[in-house]
This record gives sequence, structure tokens and C-alpha cells, in this order.
Amino acid sequence: MNRNVTLLAVVLAACTADNPFLPDDTSGGEAGSSSGTASTTATSTTATSTTASSTTASSTTTDDSSTSATTDAPTTSADSSSSGPPICFDTCRPLAPAGWTGPVAMIVDTPSDPDPACVDVFDTMSRVAFDDVTADAVTCGCTCGNPVGASCATPTIRRYGQAGCPGGQLDGTYAVAGCNINVNSPANQYWTGNAPVTGGNCTPTPSVDKPTPSFTRRETACGIAVPDNLGCNDDEVCLAPPLPPYDGRVCIWAEGDVECPADLPYQDRSVLHDDVDDQRDCSTCSCATPEGDCTGNVYLFGTNDCSENPVSSVSLSGNCNQASNLGVSSALTSAGTPPQLPVGLSCDPSEPNPIGEILDVSPTTYCCLDG
Repeated sequence: MNRNVTLLAVVLAACTADNPFLPDDTSGGEAGSSSGTASTTATSTTATSTTASSTTASSTTTDDSSTSATTDAPTTSADSSSSGPPICFDTCRPLAPAGWTGPVAMIVDTPSDPDPACVDVFDTMSRVAFDDVTADAVTCGCTCGNPVGASCATPTIRRYGQAGCPGGQLDGTYAVAGCNINVNSPANQYWTGNAPVTGGNCTPTPSVDKPTPSFTRRETACGIAVPDNLGCNDDEVCLAPPLPPYDGRVCIWAEGDVECPADLPYQDRSVLHDDVDDQRDCSTCSCATPEGDCTGNVYLFGTNDCSENPVSSVSLSGNCNQASNLGVSSALTSAGTPPQLPVGLSCDPSEPNPIGEILDVSPTTYCCLDG
């Protein structure tokens, strides 16, 4: 039972007992009247007390609720604090300006690694770009096809008065086309002759071994799906330092090769690329004029119309030989040769060299916070 109700019952009981200190009233009617009054008063008091008791109980319940609310006050106070101005317990980082994206965190690996995953607060794939191109050297080659269209030029014979043709005194030079009737050579002479190859060409065939270039560094930028500027300015976001697999950098990025925004702390600049334009090649492959030998002989005659049997011959090999079958008093008056065809023809190929370079294309500029 409620203690207040108990006390009230005791008080009411005391009020109904005879009070020895009241004057003795000998008037029965008055006593009855007093008794009736007392009874009425007791009844009224009891009713009033019951009401008071109910009120007191209600008040007690209210007090209990009040006590409970006070107990929870620290939690309510904390909630109230959290609903006030927010506080960023990490670092406020500037958001990317117009034309830029970020902030982002960076994962660095190689293109041969499995594709990385964006995790933690940086949970959205933002950009992938590459750096550090490598490629094996270009190898160049050149070959020439078989010569076509080559012929032997008009043979030329040279007459010397002594052995050792190239070093002796040159007494005459004769171009022998058909029958040359102007030889007029005395006997006992030394001769040499040649017929160079002329004309013709070879088809060049170049070869280029150009190994495919590849990137050795991949940088994946991971962004924030819903930036939280808790406790920061409207143009900032509250961020903790990125932890692995990130490399710790906080950056912004933009398409193209551009400068970092001058009014922001993102000043550690690097330019990465999406692809390469391999402009390496080889210099021109070409073929020299066909070379070979025009073999055969120029025949020497004692008549001026090459109508008799030849009395001697001069090799077109370039060797120096004394004309045979000529006596000391013999004379030559003509020389002739049949048409010659070149043999052993070939063309020397050029030696092409590697030229050009590998260009990075589709640039992306990354600007990161220093340190």
C-alpha cells in the first residue's frame, strides 16, 4: 500500500476517537448534533482524503516518471548534441571544382594484376589510367628481289704498251659496239676490257618487327558515392586518410593535360594516359642498282670490217693480257663483240634504322594533396 494512503487512514482513525481534552457536552441533542457533525466531517474528510490519496498516487507516479526521465538525461543530451552543429573528427578536404572529379583515393598496381575493388568510404570506381610505357626495340630489315631490266653496257677495251695494264701507259681506249674499225693497234700490246651492267632495278621488301608496347603502372581512382560534409564547409567533405589498398593519396582528376587548380591545395600533379600511339617505324628500305658481270670477249681482227676470223681476243673480266697470236709486225684494224647478257646480278639492300617514338594519348591529369 502506498505510504501516504496509510498515513491518511491513521489520521482519519485518530479523528474519530474521543478527545479527552474537549469540554464535556451534556446536551444530548447537541452531542448528537456534534456527533452527526463529526461523522459528516469524517465522511467528508475521508472522501477528501481518498481524493487526495488518488491525487497523491498520481503525483507519485508522475514523480517516478520524472525520475526515469532524469536518468535518461545524459543520453538525451548526447542526442541533442548530435543534432546540433556536426563535427568532423577527421579532416575536411576540398571538393573538386567544376571540370574536375573528386576527391578520390588511389590504388596503384600493374595492369597484369587482378582488377582492384573500391572499398570503404571510397566505394565507387571513378577513373583508371596508366603510366610507364615499355616496349622492346624495333628491328628493321630490308631485302631485294631479283633484278629485272638490266643489260650490259657497250664494252670498253684499253690498250697498254707494256705489261701491268693498270699501271702502264695507256695508249688507247676503244668502245666496241658491233664492229669498231678504228682500233689501229700495233702488235705486241697489252689489253684489258670490261662491260658494266647498266639499268634494271630490284623490288625492295621492308620488314619491321615492332613489339607491342604496354603500360607497367596502373592507377585506379576510387570516389565517394555520397560525399558527407559533416562539420565541414559546403565545398568540403569530411574524410579520414585512405588506408590500404589505397596508397594514402587524396586527389582530384580531370580529362586532358591541364594545370592543377591554383586556389586549392591539390598541387602534386601527374599526367597518366589511357592508351598509346606507337609511331615507331623503320627508315626507307631501298635497293641499289643491279650489279653483276658481263662476261665474254672482244675479238680483234686484222681487217677493218671484222669479216675474217679474229686473230686474238680481250676478256671482259678486267684482267690484263697480251693479245695472243699476234706477231711483232702484225697490226689490228678492228674489234667486235657479240651482244652480252649480264650474269650474277643482285641488288644491295639499304640498312634501315628504327625511327619514331611511342606517344602517350588520352591524358588524364591527377592533382593530389602534397604529402
